[in-house]
Amino acid sequence: LKFARRWQPGSLLQLGRSVFLSSAMAGMAKLVALLAVLEVIVQVDTASGKQNGGLDEYDRKCEEIVAHSRQAGQFFNSGRQAEAHKKLEDAEASFRAAKKLQPKEPQAYISIATTMLNAQRFDDSVRYWNEAAPLMPKGRAREWAAGRATWAKYGKVSTKRDTVYANGQGNLTEALKLMEQQLQIFPDFPSLHHDKATALVMISALQEDATADALGEFGQAQETSLRAWRAGLRATGASKCCESCGGVVVDWPGHLAGGRGGGLVAVDWVVDPADGQRYGGSAAGGEDEGFLDGRAFVARFEGSAGGPGIAIAGGDGLILDEAACWLFLPSSGRWAQGARNLQMLELWTGPPSPHDTDPPFTFHDNNRGQFPNGGRVAKVRSEGKVASIVQFAAVSFFHFATEVLGRLLILQRRGVLEDPEVKLLLPKVAGLGSKASGKGGKEQKGFAAEALELLAGDIIAADRAIWLRTDGPPDVRLRAKTLFYADWPLPAEPGADGSHCATPRSVLRLVRSGLMGEPSIADGAEDSRGALLFLSRAGQSMRGALKDEAKLERGLEERARSSRPPLEFVRFGQESRTLREQVALFRRARAVVGVHGGAFTNLLFSGAGTAVFELGFQSPFAGHYRHLAAAMDLRSVPLPLVADARGMGAREVELAGGGVDAALARVREALLGGSVGRDGARTQEL
Repeated sequence: LKFARRWQPGSLLQLGRSVFLSSAMAGMAKLVALLAVLEVIVQVDTASGKQNGGLDEYDRKCEEIVAHSRQAGQFFNSGRQAEAHKKLEDAEASFRAAKKLQPKEPQAYISIATTMLNAQRFDDSVRYWNEAAPLMPKGRAREWAAGRATWAKYGKVSTKRDTVYANGQGNLTEALKLMEQQLQIFPDFPSLHHDKATALVMISALQEDATADALGEFGQAQETSLRAWRAGLRATGASKCCESCGGVVVDWPGHLAGGRGGGLVAVDWVVDPADGQRYGGSAAGGEDEGFLDGRAFVARFEGSAGGPGIAIAGGDGLILDEAACWLFLPSSGRWAQGARNLQMLELWTGPPSPHDTDPPFTFHDNNRGQFPNGGRVAKVRSEGKVASIVQFAAVSFFHFATEVLGRLLILQRRGVLEDPEVKLLLPKVAGLGSKASGKGGKEQKGFAAEALELLAGDIIAADRAIWLRTDGPPDVRLRAKTLFYADWPLPAEPGADGSHCATPRSVLRLVRSGLMGEPSIADGAEDSRGALLFLSRAGQSMRGALKDEAKLERGLEERARSSRPPLEFVRFGQESRTLREQVALFRRARAVVGVHGGAFTNLLFSGAGTAVFELGFQSPFAGHYRHLAAAMDLRSVPLPLVADARGMGAREVELAGGGVDAALARVREALLGGSVGRDGARTQEL
């Protein structure tokens, strides 16, 4: 890499991005090794290569700064830290020598400021950037230097946040304070709002007001993403919509009824929403009205005449009308992160270049170089008619089984897929949609692949399936002239218990009947023995270490043996099971006990009245399986976990209110006097 000579207005400068930007809370990255990436400025040399007045020596000193910095990085990466720090001292010595030669030249300041930034000596970097700014031309150049100083301030807070967060096992309440400081520096940074919202979700069992605050931050993340995406469309000429055009749409039927346009042309209800039914409320009435099954619908989008069509963007398959700048979020889309799906201009930072002739903003590279050109897709696939079932967290077991399959079955029920011209857009799952999953392939088929083959095997066999990578670049992946998407109103208002990515009962029962309706699966589920299932998360990164788990397991096993009739005790861990085996096992469950996690999704297959003992958190965002139990007419008995500053993602968890002994007593109490039968009735216990 060439390093800049002295500062020359009008020369070409390119500045890389620093590496300390914190990622989303789901997997906040550690900082890369000190000086592993050295930011440099590439600048066009002068024609003669000769300077007078000591500039040749000045240039050599600037080049020494770079050489020392590069050597410091090499030493550090090989574990020679003392030598690395010595090289940083040498870099500063070269800076002082350069400054003495040409005190009004900014290049040495730029060089040492960049070095200090990458060495994570942020206060020094800020000081050097601030000293460089007055030496540069007024206007864009000084704004650029000020922006680099601001970026260094942000880096200092970000490194503290990563240390406090400690890969999800630190203090989230303290991390939230640092997020507030980050937002004071960059208030319009969408990913920061999303990070803060996610952290608030994680501590919502500990702080009562965190739920409302989280919803507000998710809203801020969506709105700032919209503005940055909209600006990006204008910058590339993809759209001429104004700064206030379009918006984020979560109520699709209301949007259509209001005549606001944006590509949405029809909403076809499966059942009249006025016929919605409530379920899961208090039997005694009162304020607890439970959940509302508002039914489901199929939305139809049409691209404008002569336009590129309706766009599907990112791994979450966000639906975009680029011409009018509308962003349509389905029931699960509220939680999708804009930076993972959209090309956005960095409106929140300073100019990326000191030159007035360069664009004032750069596109945000959310994946830090993982994809070429910041993740922009050069050639987008175009189709005529497409039905999509892609969404947020589409390959996560809970979301796939309850939402993705639900959307597929609604599309089938409305006859959308009977049209041979309609192609089905699916999330790429292991065992399907790649060469390795074909005949003789090595990819093992799991639940998702088996379920898709069962429910959409004809579509896949007819080569009408389009597979979308859920981890791909944040840009438009596909455009369709006509797009179909199945969706539904949430059974509870966002923020209410069980509302998070909830699927209404009528759709869940479609999924159950779809997966259990196959004769071979139904036959395999026939077993006269009842079972008590213990769902263990041992070894997993979140909630994978339950205090006194062995004691709880022994107590449950004893409880199963002493039941009349005896129940088979089954420990359900990380073992690989087929769809048929999972259906069979949970169908004969009389009681299910375990720590909050995806395995509870299998309650879809349990009989009415099955007792569900979930070791979980009393947070509305953790009510997935309380809602699922209500929808499937199961008996839910909460066993609360201790909530602390690590939040719901803590690896080590323990039972609250008396620990394992109290939990076993609750299990005995709940089952006392009757063992739940397959039909939901109770059989007297002897």
